[in-house]
Amino acid sequence: MDILIHTLSGAAVASAVACLVKDNLSSRFKLILLGCFAGALPDIDALSMWSGFDSSFRIWFNLNESGSDIYRGIHWYSHHAFLHSFLASILIPSTPIFIYSIYKRKKPNRKALLHLLVFTFSFNAHLLGDLPTPKGSWNGIAFFYPSDRYIGGYGHTWWWNNYDIFILMLVSVLINTISFFIIRRKNYFGIITVAVTLALCLVQFSRRDFDFNSKEITSLQKSEKSLELQRKFLGYRLFNVMQKFDEKLPVHF
Repeated sequence: MDILIHTLSGAAVASAVACLVKDNLSSRFKLILLGCFAGALPDIDALSMWSGFDSSFRIWFNLNESGSDIYRGIHWYSHHAFLHSFLASILIPSTPIFIYSIYKRKKPNRKALLHLLVFTFSFNAHLLGDLPTPKGSWNGIAFFYPSDRYIGGYGHTWWWNNYDIFILMLVSVLINTISFFIIRRKNYFGIITVAVTLALCLVQFSRRDFDFNSKEITSLQKSEKSLELQRKFLGYRLFNVMQKFDEKLPVHF
């Protein structure tokens, strides 16, 4: 999945959790921002594909491989490795909380635990979104790291051109956000919204009658096939709106 959908998936999960707590609007929106950050974070391991990686990080850390080779490799710091694991979703948010608790000599408070929960769930939403994408050179994601077993890579959808999933995620976040102004008390509305969104996403993935792991056609042809499916799902008008939006972005979407 592209970075926008990953970010929205984190926001959707965070907005659902925000519905479960009796906090003011400011606190709830902060949880959504945290979800956005956690949802996007795993793909920071794609840094090795940055054009300046070889002239900076490779030299600083005396790495033997180029950024491109690292990206496609199976090192712990390669794409789809440690940062795409359940372990990372726990360690990354809990480490600063643990250090702060030791420094202050007191147990984490309710707010810290809530942030840990939101971060972990939103982070794992990213990992869930990568499962139906192609195997790539990694054969999935290292969800069970440090185990060398990779899972996913089902090839039900392409890396990007998933406008339908983007719309579903965006609508989910908007519905939950609007509900904050209507239902101020603790409620399960957000959980229902996200559950329905997930079910609809699964339905959309099942409608892609094409194997994106196929080695018989090029990546460009797979991208074009993905666009063809989106045109079929969304209709001519909505598809054109989404494609124009896509063309204005500097990242794959």
